[in-house]
Amino acid sequence: MNMTEEEKKEQLIRDYKHTFGSPEGERVLENLRSLANLDLSIVPLDNNGQVDIYQVMKNEGQRAVVIHILRKISIDLDKPKQTEAIKE
Repeated sequence: MNMTEEEKKEQLIRDYKHTFGSPEGERVLENLRSLANLDLSIVPLDNNGQVDIYQVMKNEGQRAVVIHILRKISIDLDKPKQTEAIKE
């Protein structure tokens, strides 16, 4: 059976919830939050005391991945308004 694009997106959300909803997945997600400094806003400096833009970009990329996961697992497929978040 071929799935529609909408069904594929909903299945992916279920997959995220299954993966990160287990005790093991929750531990992994907490580790990712920590690695990405999700709860902190840090501006790294280089050896000259200037903002290290490359490290800033790396940090923001890490944060974006964790935020993406958190958004996916927070979607409630049973609520109609939540389906807007599926479009990402």
